[in-house]
Amino acid sequence: MNIINPNSETENVNPDEIALFDKLAEHWWDPMGECKPLHDINPLRANWIQQHDNIVEKQGLDLGCGGGILSEALAQRGAVMTGIDMSEKAIHAAQQHLCWSTSPTPPAPLPHAFAW
Repeated sequence: MNIINPNSETENVNPDEIALFDKLAEHWWDPMGECKPLHDINPLRANWIQQHDNIVEKQGLDLGCGGGILSEALAQRGAVMTGIDMSEKAIHAAQQHLCWSTSPTPPAPLPHAFAW
């Protein structure tokens, strides 16, 4: 897997956006917190994806996965997911939650990327 060096200059990365998601990371999995709308719509997103394709044992890529809410839901439905986010803290939140959840695959320690 190729991982873009987060220290390289990239025109499409906004440091303010990364800082915002870093700030949200510790509350990412709180369904009543700041990410409540994301938690509320996540079943709809995961169901829509599952209805339009057989995701079991298929590889999926979630670019900008944040704390991994959608990636983890798809993995629980049988997809083999990789999530990528520029926020290291959001990736850490995804890794931590996966360790506590019942997802079938253990986390892979990759900077800015995470596999379910």
